[in-house]
Amino acid sequence: MSFQITIEPSGRQFAVNPDQFILAAGISQGIGLPYGCKDGACGSCKCKKVSGSVEHGPHQSKALSAEEEENGFVLTCCAKPLSDVVLESKQVTEAGAFPIKKMPSRVMALEKHGIAATEEPIEEGAVEDDLNRQSRVLVPEADYDRAHRLFYAEREDEL
Repeated sequence: MSFQITIEPSGRQFAVNPDQFILAAGISQGIGLPYGCKDGACGSCKCKKVSGSVEHGPHQSKALSAEEEENGFVLTCCAKPLSDVVLESKQVTEAGAFPIKKMPSRVMALEKHGIAATEEPIEEGAVEDDLNRQSRVLVPEADYDRAHRLFYAEREDEL
């Protein structure tokens, strides 16, 4: 059994299984929904629920406050449908307008812009020279932290 998600004002529709997040289902079916982090931290996927009901998974209150949720806003990245849902999103484009592409890239420089962050290994027993480890980035100016998979080069000429 799946639920029908309708995006207004475009009228685009797609099916979502009850165990799927709305955003993931939309992306897999070529629906151009707005998003950023895909884990309920940034609020980029926030949109107005016109009708229907959803269940939210864990998310940051900065991305969607309790008041916003009461007023009918949802985070599509962490919302699962409980019924057919109509959402209002101004950024939905026609099918195939922006196909998903994987593009290799290389970070040439990193600049610090007033945010002091530290990182510490998440995995038990991780050592300083692990080249591929998941780390928690701690930003003292914020009241949250985020886990990221970081890849390190052994030498600067490998970047």
